[in-house]
Amino acid sequence: MCRAALIGCLFASFPATAATQVLGDDASAAVCPIVYQLDQSPSSRGYHYSFFGNGFFINDQGYLLTAAHVLENFRGGGQPYILVRRPNGPPILLQASIIATDAGHDVAILRAASNPFASKYKVTFLPLSSEPASPGQSVLALSLHPPKQQSAHTFEISREDRLNVAAQRRTLRVG
Repeated sequence: MCRAALIGCLFASFPATAATQVLGDDASAAVCPIVYQLDQSPSSRGYHYSFFGNGFFINDQGYLLTAAHVLENFRGGGQPYILVRRPNGPPILLQASIIATDAGHDVAILRAASNPFASKYKVTFLPLSSEPASPGQSVLALSLHPPKQQSAHTFEISREDRLNVAAQRRTLRVG
């Protein structure tokens, strides 16, 4: 798993048991890949894109939290997109705006240009915890990534990696 794959558990400090209670078995609806769209029109396999990492929704206004290093390739230009699932169709690309980055803490905030919570997308959010995970507490590590990272298309179903891990005594960090 890449470092950004752990972003959901590292910054949210959202206990795995609470995530399961709030989201059921579909916690992945809060996580979405951050991508760069490579073509202007879809092929028979959908839009071709480059995968950079994951972010997760933190509220129903369309704000996402990710690692700042996921967005490094967009500094010189280029438009980040998020890949959002639909209930009865292939995923769709939505433009995302970079709201803030903090490279020192490796944290960034994005906002979907079109709020997916106002439409019929398959999304939810993970509320941020004001308390860090306590040692030994189970936290959820979840990532989505394309099955073929070198040749990814929107009509393909993302692979999900899910892991319950125990919080460490020291501060959890990406990297």
